[in-house]
Amino acid sequence: MTLETMRSDTRYLVFGNSSNTAYGNTDLDRNLNRRYHELIEIAMSVNGDWQVRGTYATETLEAGVNKYDIPSDILRFNRVEIKPTTDDDNYILATKIDMQNIQEDLATYQPSYPEYDVRNNKIEIYYNTTLEAISAGLKIWIQREITELSATDDEPDLPEFANRYLTIGAAYDYCLSNEMQKKADRLKRDLVELTEWIREHYSNRMQTSQPILEPAEENNY
Repeated sequence: MTLETMRSDTRYLVFGNSSNTAYGNTDLDRNLNRRYHELIEIAMSVNGDWQVRGTYATETLEAGVNKYDIPSDILRFNRVEIKPTTDDDNYILATKIDMQNIQEDLATYQPSYPEYDVRNNKIEIYYNTTLEAISAGLKIWIQREITELSATDDEPDLPEFANRYLTIGAAYDYCLSNEMQKKADRLKRDLVELTEWIREHYSNRMQTSQPILEPAEENNY
């Protein structure tokens, strides 16, 4: 469903007429994009092992440099890996630093396994090995922020059924703002029902995980 189609669908939900432009594009597009951001947050809150909008970014390591800029459109870090030296054939997992366990100045902190921290849109690596110059030596597994819809042929990066969340949500926003209470109440009920469907969909996306076996509890008395 393109942005143009979603505009028409939203206007139909509000007015019963997709050609009614009383709901202007500026307000409509803002509300559609706001609902788009909201849906991604809902999906991420229940996705478990599944990475919504998951990908990775790489950065070239510079000799002796431990602090690097990170992409500004990151919603969540999933994993950080590094190749600290040219002798390393494979990436090494870096773990998130735990400030409570550090009893020394961070400027001198050098753990035996790589650790990282994220501050001020930068990632800093702590390790007792001096980093060497390596192309793509830093790999960050991330979940990215969305690209907002702006052109008429833009499409959200969503399953087709989830597009309905954007249009119903944007229609509800208009009706609520314009005191169309009866219609707003109906749209809200539809939105709540669709939200539960979306939560169920994303919480069940990962069907390949190994089951966890737990010992059965027996009462022999």
